[in-house]
Amino acid sequence: MLKLYDLSMPDPKIKLSETDWSIIKSIRYDALKPSKRIVEELGITLPTVNNRLQRLIRSRALYVVPIFNAQQVSKLILYALVFFIDESPEKRQKVVDEIHEKFKDNSYNRIVNQSGAVVFLMFATRIGEPEENYLKAKSIEGVHDVILDLIGQTHDCSRYIDKLIDENLVRVRKR
Repeated sequence: MLKLYDLSMPDPKIKLSETDWSIIKSIRYDALKPSKRIVEELGITLPTVNNRLQRLIRSRALYVVPIFNAQQVSKLILYALVFFIDESPEKRQKVVDEIHEKFKDNSYNRIVNQSGAVVFLMFATRIGEPEENYLKAKSIEGVHDVILDLIGQTHDCSRYIDKLIDENLVRVRKR
């Protein structure tokens, strides 16, 4: 199986407690859930919830990633360009910057992993646009390969994320 890219999350700047993981689990499917409902669910105080949420956001332990159904998007072609860069770490950033500059108007998300592929999630309004951008991507100096991946469906990883949250809750409870 060819593994194109990993979606890695930034390391939080804090060590998460059981309360932190419980709050994350509580808002997992409703990021706009009122703090009062979290208080009712978890049995902790409102100031605790509000302070913890702010702390989680400031430390990059919590952020929102929108999910949409690619099959419901009309009049757009959604695709990914996966770049494989053959450069030293010093030159790599220059190549990533050039990719960003060339595709900033057509991309809606970027995944840049220092040890692997660079993925740009793209949109097009014309059928030939993905291929044109693929050819443009292949011409960038320092890029040794590019994969064009048309997105036809939403990939739901919810059960894996839920499992990781539960595993972390168990782990911090054992400390």
